[in-house]
Amino acid sequence: MAGFTRKFVGDLRGSMSIEVDISEDNDWSGVLCLGMGGSGAGGLFLKSLSDDSGGLPFVVWSDYGVPSWWGPDWLVIAT
Repeated sequence: MAGFTRKFVGDLRGSMSIEVDISEDNDWSGVLCLGMGGSGAGGLFLKSLSDDSGGLPFVVWSDYGVPSWWGPDWLVIAT
């Protein structure tokens, strides 16, 4: 695990140069990130970036299941 942590910054930089052929979707109501414990850390990191730059509501859900209010207009990321 320590090796993955040490390589994180390099992996992040490398990911910026990857071409991804996915059409852009701009009509999300918000982002729902699912993850508990250490798995939720990625969601908390993304939330801090979102909170800093504004934009869509970003919710980190650290419980079993999904919240009752989410719907198909939310982007869901399971970490």
